[in-house]
This record gives sequence, C-alpha cells and structure tokens, in this order.
Amino acid sequence: MVDEDNMNPGTLAAAQGGQVPFGDEFYIERNGQPLLVRKQVVLTGDRLTDAQPGFDNQTQEPRPPHLDATGARIFKEYTRENVASAWRSS
Repeated sequence: MVDEDNMNPGTLAAAQGGQVPFGDEFYIERNGQPLLVRKQVVLTGDRLTDAQPGFDNQTQEPRPPHLDATGARIFKEYTRENVASAWRSS
C-alpha cells in the first residue's frame, strides 16, 4: 500500500536520492511519478488456491489469483480499510 504519511515532496526527494524511510520501498510509476510503498506482508502464498495466469472470459482483463476463504476475507478487509483511508485523505 502507498505510504500516505510519507508522500510529501521533501520525503520523496530524499527517497529519490537514496534516503528511503524505514519500512518503505521507493518506486517510479509508469508516468514518472515517485511513489513510496509500505513493506508490509498482508497475504502469503499459503492463502492461494489457484494462481494460473489467464484472462476473464467476459471482461478480457487479467484474472487475479484465487484465494481461500481466509485470504479473501483478509484481502477484503485490508482493501476496505485502505480505500476508505484514501478517500478520507483526498
């Protein structure tokens, strides 16, 4: 997840210079924008039930990996919390 707390110009400039905040990773997006992402494991491979590459037959979009019930619940809750957080901060 994006580290919203560190997405200010000063911290991003320092990260571009090699001073990445502890617990984050630095990336450059496709559009050239710098991005800090939290190093946080939310799900591991033990929650995968199927990870075969493929496309959805109806939408022709890439098919995501299938999760077991616990993995799906974790993913849903984590996504809900972080989408709500993104809406509050925008």
